[in-house]
Amino acid sequence: MRYRLALVTLELAVFAIPLCCAAQEISRKDVIGRSRTSVDPAVEAAAKAAAAKPTPKSQDGRPDLSGYWKIPGSLSNPFGGGTPGPQAAIVDGGKTRVAVFGALPGEAVPSSSTSISNPAPYTAEAAAKRAELAKDPAHNDPSRYNCHRGGIPRIGPPNQIVQTPNAVVLLYEQTFANNPGSTFRLVTTTNRRHNENADVSDMGDSVGHWEGDTLVIDVIDLDPSTWLRDGVYPHSDALHVIERLTRKGDTLQYTVVVDDPKMMTKPWTMNSLTLILGGPHDQIPPDVPCTEDDIQHIDHCANNACDGNPRYK
Repeated sequence: MRYRLALVTLELAVFAIPLCCAAQEISRKDVIGRSRTSVDPAVEAAAKAAAAKPTPKSQDGRPDLSGYWKIPGSLSNPFGGGTPGPQAAIVDGGKTRVAVFGALPGEAVPSSSTSISNPAPYTAEAAAKRAELAKDPAHNDPSRYNCHRGGIPRIGPPNQIVQTPNAVVLLYEQTFANNPGSTFRLVTTTNRRHNENADVSDMGDSVGHWEGDTLVIDVIDLDPSTWLRDGVYPHSDALHVIERLTRKGDTLQYTVVVDDPKMMTKPWTMNSLTLILGGPHDQIPPDVPCTEDDIQHIDHCANNACDGNPRYK
């Protein structure tokens, strides 16, 4: 994978599976919205207890979103990595955060939306493009196996939030969806308009405002070379993203709606995720060096799509 510590990270991921499975199951319930019989009762009870707590308020009366947020029952991965593969959904940065936008085990068929419970409403032309990319997802992926950031909304919810009266700082730790390292976004909440001169980028131009107790972040000017999430989800330069963060007790719900009139038939509400407030010692781990010297060793072709490709000779 992309890091020289990949083998160590993979070993951590394998040994972490028994510890993270409960978190994976509860995240499936939150993400897909359907009941699972294997949800760990203790983890589910902890999440409900966290949601039942009083919601802290900031000095201006808004819900205080500050804190370190993680999947219920998850552990921290000091390497900030996770299971390899373009559709990994077991451990990502010590959490199953990839399940926010990534296909879940048994549902990872990027060339077919019929296996996903919440399919993206791609146009026929966009679906054909997606199917072509899905023939070799590892090499076509714009960020997983190189040192490029995944972008919005692929990087998912922030790992940590610092809230002020006029802005929020969203902090993201290094993961497979967020290279080459930890990053941040500064989102003003004081009626700032989008910057007409902003350059297109993977993080776009973000403007925030409050709707009741929900922080709404409006994002445009997003680089069309990025994907919406793991599992081959391209978009155009017309992409418009709306993120919503709502705190209830010691939980945080993160929901995203994407609107891409060039590639989708209607706006798409992506699968949401409920996070839980971390402990006083939880923090974003240090980054590890990102290198791009392993991509040529990855063989992840579907239906013999790599046959005849000089890349594999």
